[in-house]
Amino acid sequence: MTPTTFTAAITALRATEDASELHSERKIVFHHPSTYATVSFDEYSVHSLPVSSKQNVTTLPLLFVDGGNSLIFQSASSCLALLRFAALRYDGLVKHERIIHECFVLITREKERDSVRYFNELPFFQNFSLREEQSNNSGLHTPNDWVAQINKLRRFQELCLVEHLHQQYPTSTIVLDGSLDSDDAKELALIQKWQQQQYPLFAFSKSSTLLTLDNKSVLAQCASLFQQKLPHRSAFVVDDTQTLFFARLHTHSSHVFRIDTTTKESTSLLQILAVFSSDPVFWGYPYPLIEVDRMARVSNEECNYYRTMLGTKIDIRKFESSVSAHAVLDKIMF
Repeated sequence: MTPTTFTAAITALRATEDASELHSERKIVFHHPSTYATVSFDEYSVHSLPVSSKQNVTTLPLLFVDGGNSLIFQSASSCLALLRFAALRYDGLVKHERIIHECFVLITREKERDSVRYFNELPFFQNFSLREEQSNNSGLHTPNDWVAQINKLRRFQELCLVEHLHQQYPTSTIVLDGSLDSDDAKELALIQKWQQQQYPLFAFSKSSTLLTLDNKSVLAQCASLFQQKLPHRSAFVVDDTQTLFFARLHTHSSHVFRIDTTTKESTSLLQILAVFSSDPVFWGYPYPLIEVDRMARVSNEECNYYRTMLGTKIDIRKFESSVSAHAVLDKIMF
């Protein structure tokens, strides 16, 4: 491979992106990620987000929730991971409480399905069994399978934490990192319960791979639409069910975020999120979500610490040798 080859690839990529921008449609059409109904936005769908004063949120109870996880050890037959769950409780703009729960989870391969064991009691814990098709008992297990399963376990317990906080603070609005997309029956049961109760829950996605029917990014198309219609205002579009928003929450922001809700009375709450989204570190992104992400994140230093502790009890290299040959090659200096 030569620099010339890479330059040619860059030129082709730029041509593709420029063509996409040039032919940006006035109408954005895609399938709703949960209901699969056709959703359509155009310039008449764009709404200006009224500016809400900080006085309007002085008494509103809010909870911001996120989760994190990291693999500590993995072999062909088992893995050990750390799960962490975090929440920040606000009354208006005043932070009142930091909540952190964590546990270790061990998944081991068994004959019928993978066995899952948790170490440390979570007050919101609900049992969750990995489905047989997720267990991949064909004998073709890969490290990526472990990551996918750990992510699935963590996400379900995140929703259990939301339910736990809902019961503890029934008048609070909860803002959850991520979307409400799911193909799991137990997760969908919780989400549908909140929808039926019209419980004010926002799911705030940092990124989205949602595509239009002509394979363009929905977020990018919404950003272009906002720039055309309201270039100097906070703006949003919302689907007919009033539960799926795409919003730019600050005039200086270049980011559009997808926001799922479980209640149809959401526009006023969207204004509240905009009040929290004026931090220059990340214009348009609620700063409590930045902090709760930091609280939930499991650092490499922590993983190395636990791996060192584990290494005093077992020969890690012996057990990991079946899946870590690539890691050895990565460290070789050619």
